[in-house]
Amino acid sequence: MNEAKAKFKHGEWGKWLKEQCDTPERTARRCMRLAANQAELEEKLKTKSATLADLTIVGAEELLGTEPEAGTTSTGSGTTGSGSSSAGSGSNPAAAYDKAEEKLIKKLQDLDPKEVADHAEATIKKLRETVAIMTKALKKAA
Repeated sequence: MNEAKAKFKHGEWGKWLKEQCDTPERTARRCMRLAANQAELEEKLKTKSATLADLTIVGAEELLGTEPEAGTTSTGSGTTGSGSSSAGSGSNPAAAYDKAEEKLIKKLQDLDPKEVADHAEATIKKLRETVAIMTKALKKAA
């Protein structure tokens, strides 16, 4: 994917990825980042009992010292598993949300200016839907 992306002009790779691969763009970006750092991962694994095949994407990101993307989960072990705590959330979900919001804004700023409004509107719509669902559940529980 890294080689393929290098052949496209800014903003065209996402369309190609959607047409050619059954992989969300965010997942593709994460995998590409890990592929670019494969040698470093393998070097770091020499001191651990896990192998490259044992790592989850989040575990590999943690091993490299990079932040897992918002919405991913971690077991804290850096290897396989399906932990339930949000990356970096600790015991303060509001702080984790603020951190994720900052990352989202940075990613929005990296988008092609022609795509920014559409992506922002889609995110706002999903946020409003989530708030409505949560509000409805809260009223039902009361």
